[in-house]
Amino acid sequence: MRGTTFAMLLLLCQGVAADGLQIVLPFNDVALIPGHVVRLKAETLRLDPKFDFNKVELDSVDIVAKSRLGQGRIALRVGNQYSPRKLVPGKKQEYDDPADPTFHTVNIRHYGASSAGLWQLLVVGYIKLRQVVLHLRPRADDAVLLDDSIFASAPGRNGNDARGMR
Repeated sequence: MRGTTFAMLLLLCQGVAADGLQIVLPFNDVALIPGHVVRLKAETLRLDPKFDFNKVELDSVDIVAKSRLGQGRIALRVGNQYSPRKLVPGKKQEYDDPADPTFHTVNIRHYGASSAGLWQLLVVGYIKLRQVVLHLRPRADDAVLLDDSIFASAPGRNGNDARGMR
């Protein structure tokens, strides 16, 4: 069972941060309209239906997006806590351009005591969403599940690689 959990987490992880893990949710340049709600837990469960949100806390979210007129805003909702709306830059002439430089990364940090409840992005304006990166950390009582020994064979982790684990 532990090996299965390890394999699933590696599939979801683009990399392991010093304080936890990252889950990359691809959105493939989907166009969002004002009032749209992006359900982050539901999107994560689409990638891995067995992912256990009870074992992690949300630290922050990186949103790779652009707005049609440079005035779009996005906010993070975790449970009943809302972040301030963050500006999503963009230009009208670049809105339909799929080139990477036309997209911007917006970071929203979650400062709440708990990550229980909904994880949502709330959209104000016309925004194209390329991807969302969830930065997670293990809950204090579940630190054993995500400790360094499990991720030691992940590429780029403290100089250790799979050869060193055999």
